[in-house]
Amino acid sequence: MNKYQELDNLILARIRRFAGSSFSELFQGPILSECERLNTLTNREPFRILDGRLTSLRNSKKAVYEKGFGWKIPE
Repeated sequence: MNKYQELDNLILARIRRFAGSSFSELFQGPILSECERLNTLTNREPFRILDGRLTSLRNSKKAVYEKGFGWKIPE
């Protein structure tokens, strides 16, 4: 299990529950807490960690961003 697996799981669960979420809607609560925890390990800004994970999830086709709608799970 890589160091980002928990964050990926939180992101995907949030997107499944609230399709159409924006970045700012994702960047709060448990996702923000996990990004802050990873900040201590990676020394990257928390918002950059979330941005990188969203890019990774998009590249692996586990999540997609639809302009005018937000993040969603592909069908």
